[in-house]
Amino acid sequence: MSTGTDAPFGFNIIGMSSADLGLGLTARQFARVLLARGYPVCILDIDAGHGRSGKNNEFAHITVGAGENLPYAVNLFVEGAHILPEFILRPPRSMTVPGRLNVGFLWWELTVLPEYLRLGAEFFDVLMVGSEFVQSTMGNHIPRTPVLLAEHPLSLPAEVLPNRARFGLPQDAFVVGMSFDPLSDPARKNPFASLEAFRLAFTGQSNCHLVVKMSNPRGVSPKMLELINRMKSHIEQDERMHLIEETLPYDDLLSLYASYDVFISLHRSEGLGLGPLEAMLLGKPVVATAWSGNLSYMSHENACLVAHDLVPVNDDSDFFGPEAMGIQGFWADPLPEHAAAWLRKLQGDPEFRKSISLNALRDARAYQARAEQAGFVSELEAIWNALDTYPTRDRPGLKVRVAEATRQNRLRKMSWGRRQVMRLYHPAEVLLDRHVFWRFRSRRAAP
Repeated sequence: MSTGTDAPFGFNIIGMSSADLGLGLTARQFARVLLARGYPVCILDIDAGHGRSGKNNEFAHITVGAGENLPYAVNLFVEGAHILPEFILRPPRSMTVPGRLNVGFLWWELTVLPEYLRLGAEFFDVLMVGSEFVQSTMGNHIPRTPVLLAEHPLSLPAEVLPNRARFGLPQDAFVVGMSFDPLSDPARKNPFASLEAFRLAFTGQSNCHLVVKMSNPRGVSPKMLELINRMKSHIEQDERMHLIEETLPYDDLLSLYASYDVFISLHRSEGLGLGPLEAMLLGKPVVATAWSGNLSYMSHENACLVAHDLVPVNDDSDFFGPEAMGIQGFWADPLPEHAAAWLRKLQGDPEFRKSISLNALRDARAYQARAEQAGFVSELEAIWNALDTYPTRDRPGLKVRVAEATRQNRLRKMSWGRRQVMRLYHPAEVLLDRHVFWRFRSRRAAP
């Protein structure tokens, strides 16, 4: 395989490519589009048995092992920004080979970036993002790095059929559906607001039902588990509500969405919002918060956008709260009563529901047509051809800064007593690492 500057132009996609998760779907969809456009692609799967999902082996034939060199010019890393410190400190060997273009396709859900994540993002020569919302955040915090917008491709099966019987749903009911992954932070996904909106909209109406699709309920923090159990308690008190906890194959998940009359997402923030986009591609009306990444493909013509207040992120969020990040962010607090008004209108006005559905399908297809053009490739190729003109990156120095920022972030989260111990331990750790520990570590290519 090629190394160094002689690498042919093509894409090494690095991410959770085999995982049946949003991030895995993103990696696979970009692989599919790039291959269809005639570009060579290989994949380095870093799912590594995280156990969050089932396994998708669609691209096993072009997947290389962790110890192999990546053959193409562009390293395209697909992940959430939260993993950046760990990744930058221990990158795959071929991401440090000279003459490669390192591109980070990153997801983030706030308008602020803590320092340890900002430094991590500076590792990349180029950033790619899936929405104007994320583009604005990255551009504001990392101004020296090009930030390219790339519409998210979504290739759905040619025919997706509803199957209410498969999911135990009544055939003649008006069904509202939602979906979330607790490991994506229940506080951000905000499922309680959708439950409240449903109750406000359909008090006493037995022919209206709500489906709560929840994936990966295991392995969450105690605080998240408390939220999940509280939500389950609410659902159990209303026989019109249905909880589906199993992790479904993608085709079955789409069949579930096709069984809904309405998809609802009262999120506090989204990098993009794959669930609502999938629902729109299935011709379903969507009730969604008028905030963040979903506005890349939603408008007042093709969706029922819900009013909101902007509020500080609180500590109900394990990921985005000020205690977790060391910085205060803001996000949306959607109004359940406004969402309820939309739900009543969609149920009571079939012509309006049909109009929104048709507009959703039309505009989602247009969005996908743009995504399939992969317009970002020509920009990446131009940057790669002129890479020697761009400012050089002090990656060894950056790794030191990322390590220190990460350490300070961990110290900040510790109790006072543990912080004192770690402050004493760190200098000794550095000394031992310099003179002893390095002898026992496998050699890596230097950045």
